[in-house]
Amino acid sequence: MRLSSGNVSTYLKRIIKSITENNIDIHTPRFDSLVYRMFKVTYQFWLTQPDPFEWFTQGAGETAESINAYRQFIQPLSHQHLQYLLEKLETIRPDTREASGDQIKRYLDMPDYFR
Repeated sequence: MRLSSGNVSTYLKRIIKSITENNIDIHTPRFDSLVYRMFKVTYQFWLTQPDPFEWFTQGAGETAESINAYRQFIQPLSHQHLQYLLEKLETIRPDTREASGDQIKRYLDMPDYFR
């Protein structure tokens, strides 16, 4: 499997989970910065792809009800949601938060490349 900068977020998330499960103190600014950058790159990558929110339209002969159902289902993959995730990511950015080993756990709730 080829490892790209986008899917690194998945592997970093696994590392974070292992760190927290084993109570390892790994608080280091460089690791925090790496995790932040990889999640940001991941979300920016998905924003370069077509927005799945727009794939299913009424012009294709679908009803408004089926389009709304599709959009509710696909919303977590939409560009709008990705923009929200980028904003949320800025709130846990290493240089804008208090230094704490527990802060790295916040990334466990953030969707990664494969999620």
